[in-house]
Amino acid sequence: MNRHTASHIGALVAHDLYDALRNPTMLMMLAACMAIAAFFGFIAQAGTRFDAGEAPAFLMASMLACAPSFAGCTLSLYVMSEERERGAYVTLVEAGVSMGCIAASKLVSALVATCAVELAMVVAMGPGQVDPTVLAAFLALSVVASLPVLLLGVSAGLVASEQMASSALSVVVMAVAVSPLLSFMSEHIYAFTWFLPMGPAVGLIRHACDIAAIGSPALLGGLAFAWTVGFAVLTVACCRRAARVVEAEVMRR
Repeated sequence: MNRHTASHIGALVAHDLYDALRNPTMLMMLAACMAIAAFFGFIAQAGTRFDAGEAPAFLMASMLACAPSFAGCTLSLYVMSEERERGAYVTLVEAGVSMGCIAASKLVSALVATCAVELAMVVAMGPGQVDPTVLAAFLALSVVASLPVLLLGVSAGLVASEQMASSALSVVVMAVAVSPLLSFMSEHIYAFTWFLPMGPAVGLIRHACDIAAIGSPALLGGLAFAWTVGFAVLTVACCRRAARVVEAEVMRR
């Protein structure tokens, strides 16, 4: 990465995060995540249906499901489709900014937003819900574990040419993010969701909370890595496709 590329990415990330603080949709997503965390925290305290160790695992899995799909993908999928629709990328490419820089900046912005929202959800769920050591390990893990959803969000944002298309693609992103959370409903569901993109991370959470999990930590870590690499390859392919489309639009001007 040369100096100009890094400066372009840094400037775009700063712009995205500044806009996020003023974006009503982003603020609504933050409020929704905090409300979900508060509600799930109340359920966990009440002990509803949870065996020993399941309540903190469920709370951490809910953060891992909600923060990247609600907040992170708002900064990628929805914002990218809006910017694409109004021709912002054509202007940036004409100014010498590559689509690779744009995609990378959206991924970094989405990751920062995800981490910030997870911290807000920790506050909203109330103190004493999760062992502090386990919670600290989870917050570190989530930086990597959220990448499959965030990469999928960026890929969808690169493909979506207008906001209507982003609405349909958001269903796919949400399904990928939320499906492992359903594993706490029954063992039969868990037997299906454990190998899905976010399933390995939930499996590692289950190991950390000393509850039954399918697969060893090594297997789950390898599977998570494979999903991340797969979605990274998808993002690169979508970025190259978007670059060709935008270059064609630039040539027509």
